[in-house]
Amino acid sequence: TIFASPPVYIERVPDNGIQPRLISDSDGGIHLLYFKKTNGRSGNLFYREFVRPGKWSSAQKVSQPFTHHDAIARASMAIDEFKRLHIVWLVADPPQYLYTRSSEGGTFEQPRSLKIEHLDGIEAAASIATHANQVAVTWHAGTLEAESSRQVYSLDSSDGGASFTREAAISDPGLGACACCGLASTYKPDGRLSIAYRSAIQDTGRHMQLLSGSLESTKWQTKTLSEWHSSTCPVSSSAMHDNWLVFETRGKLYRSDSKHRPMRVSSNSEDRQKHPAIAINSSGQQLIAWGEGPGYFSGGALEIALFDAQFQIMETASTSGMVIPEFSAAAVVTIKDVGFLVMY
Repeated sequence: TIFASPPVYIERVPDNGIQPRLISDSDGGIHLLYFKKTNGRSGNLFYREFVRPGKWSSAQKVSQPFTHHDAIARASMAIDEFKRLHIVWLVADPPQYLYTRSSEGGTFEQPRSLKIEHLDGIEAAASIATHANQVAVTWHAGTLEAESSRQVYSLDSSDGGASFTREAAISDPGLGACACCGLASTYKPDGRLSIAYRSAIQDTGRHMQLLSGSLESTKWQTKTLSEWHSSTCPVSSSAMHDNWLVFETRGKLYRSDSKHRPMRVSSNSEDRQKHPAIAINSSGQQLIAWGEGPGYFSGGALEIALFDAQFQIMETASTSGMVIPEFSAAAVVTIKDVGFLVMY
């Protein structure tokens, strides 16, 4: 059954950029973060604000030059209730996570290296989430030779990112963490932090885990959402929005919330479906975008799926011929009272 659909605008990232991140604020403003190569694989993070479909504000440089990695290591962005942006990204030499936030004037602070002890074996991006004046940065680390011994760590700020507490290991040490897989995080309205990550039980149990708890407490709960047995790292990522999580298992995408078992996003292709993004509008309609194709580093063909609040498929424009650049992924966001925006 095909239902009437909201408009879906699809655009390439400005400046031939890659690895976009999109987020909206409480007033409907849309914010874009992306990486622009300037020399080989070296470049900078840039920020723009949405004006209208096809029109963005002038680019504002966020970072100093660094070498980009693949889609699992792309920068992460969150926005707080004061419409202040928080950004964290991975730099490989020396290994560190850099952090910045926007000021009231709309500029970004000088990036600073987060004081983290557990940086061994980091190959994936950290995730950042906000709630009121709290900012949480989460990542996983540990030896690459024994992924079953890796753990998820978190660094917390209670003053809007001005300072951070000492890091803490928050995942079950018996589950491990898949070294080359990204994680995703979000705060629930009650202040609990939810983190989706891929385990590495005995180096083969690369299951999708949902970790939830409070940074003020040592009590964290873990729920296994889907199992994937593999002796090699799948180099995958996931996306969270409200209570929904979209993730890859055995090369296919699934979506799940606290009330429903994981559901396939699309069954129309035999190719690998990877690096999803999800946005949900005020009517409960969900737009999911992803790349489809083999390999770890190719972006793949851009694919999208739109669902109504009852999980019925809705009609969308064709994405035929649209290819996500190498090392990149798609991003999605709602345009308030209009529709959805997809960037690739």
